[in-house]
Amino acid sequence: VNEVMINQTINIASPVSIPMIDLVSKFEDILLKKASYTTINAGAEYGIDTSISNTAAAKLGIQFGNQYVEKILRKYYG
Repeated sequence: VNEVMINQTINIASPVSIPMIDLVSKFEDILLKKASYTTINAGAEYGIDTSISNTAAAKLGIQFGNQYVEKILRKYYG
């Protein structure tokens, strides 16, 4: 991608976060199955610095957007 990133491990993460309950709902829609789960009021958001991954993703042609998660889930599970 550039000389600074050569031989580096870069975590590619979407700059758009998705709540876990929404992720489960997307899996249910794609798999046409109802998940069995219990929600608990625990945990917190896990923030990821996406500045490097945004640059790398743009250079690699990866386009994060509102439909990215659903698109990837459908690709691998649909």
